[in-house]
Amino acid sequence: MKILDRLAGPNPPKVIVIDPRETCTAQKATLHLAPKPGTNIPVMNGLLNLLIQAEHIDQAYIDAHITGFEELKEIVSKWPPERVEEVSGVPARKLREAAEILGTTKSLVSTVLQGV
Repeated sequence: MKILDRLAGPNPPKVIVIDPRETCTAQKATLHLAPKPGTNIPVMNGLLNLLIQAEHIDQAYIDAHITGFEELKEIVSKWPPERVEEVSGVPARKLREAAEILGTTKSLVSTVLQGV
């Protein structure tokens, strides 16, 4: 509710909701991705693929702290936006828009209630 309250104030945040339901939060979000139930992983893989392709990653951090990144990169490369759309129902243009928001924001708060 604190995030939604900020939408009415100065400097409102961009809010992305990934939920198959049209919730109150989804209705107020900047962007609502509504995948078919059970397709959260393809959506997340598609987002990761786009972020990696656009180089919206911290390669120095990855090199210093992450194992298995090359394998992850290979897995998510199989999830272009059009395939994500076929499987999940999330329009490719919305997936691209979400990746652009995530990749260019200066700060990020991520919450997970259910799903991934």
